[in-house]
Amino acid sequence: MKRNAAKEEVKRPAEQSNPATTLNLYCRLFQGRKQLFSPADPPDGVAPASYFIINPIPHKHAWQWRPVLHRGDNPKYTADTLAIARMTRSAMWGSFCLWMGDGVDTIVKNKKRRRAKRKARRAEKWRKFWHMKPKPPKEPLQDEMEVVGKVCKIHVRRAGFWSRRVEWEFDGVRYQWSGTRTLSKNKLKGWTHDVKLIRKSDHALIATLKKDRWSTFRSSEKIGQPPNKKRAYVGQLCIYPAAYEQSTIPDQTKESTLAKHTAKIDGAVSGKKKNHHDDIEIPDGPHAGNMLEELIVLTAWIVIEAEHRLRWKIVDLIEEIGESAGG
Repeated sequence: MKRNAAKEEVKRPAEQSNPATTLNLYCRLFQGRKQLFSPADPPDGVAPASYFIINPIPHKHAWQWRPVLHRGDNPKYTADTLAIARMTRSAMWGSFCLWMGDGVDTIVKNKKRRRAKRKARRAEKWRKFWHMKPKPPKEPLQDEMEVVGKVCKIHVRRAGFWSRRVEWEFDGVRYQWSGTRTLSKNKLKGWTHDVKLIRKSDHALIATLKKDRWSTFRSSEKIGQPPNKKRAYVGQLCIYPAAYEQSTIPDQTKESTLAKHTAKIDGAVSGKKKNHHDDIEIPDGPHAGNMLEELIVLTAWIVIEAEHRLRWKIVDLIEEIGESAGG
């Protein structure tokens, strides 16, 4: 009883404080190919997005899942938007690898430059095979640029296949996303659609994400002008002042053996071999934004995205087994 009372004393001040940052999560395109975090709209207009996520293939194999987080609004219409994070995942959504920092923008652009060169070489090869005249590409080819900005590699792991706990570490401090317990109308305890982020060393409340239960069935809000002509409300992310304060209690928690075992299995069954360009790390490079806040936003999106996809994972596996068996 004394131990539980001590934990409540640590948690209560953070839970009663007002959030320092509040962001609304919206879905931009069908199946979540584009999503954005933006502050509450002012009375006379629409607030621009603070973070924008592009996920071209959200629901297929792990090796095809390559989301990119941008600082700013829709990069299609906003020139100063910067890519600050890219990520990969394991086969069963058990572990994630994140590359964070301002240097990610150069890495993403270098990848597009390599792809454009390969496409031009392939087209020229086919034109030569059919004895056609060489044709220059529509856009001039660019050389790869040196990565200067900061790039940090961060691992995010789920505690278990059926667990909602997702753990990650930044600057020697461990954080954990977990489900929240609330009392329903019939006074029975149960899981909600909400998740919370705590700091493991002092159990301080860092952030909460309240997901709209009926967001899947609601119609999109039509704005009618770029950069986001339509958007559908998904939930609200609240970041509390404790996120911007350093903990005075040292972190003495140990890594879960179940999480390490799950990560090994997921890494073994994951798809294609990683490219050597994915291993770039520049921990001492310049970074303009608040990396901890960006990590909170990105991991919050990962948690709810993984839960949403895992609900249909078993159904997809059964369908594939039935198709392979000729059913």
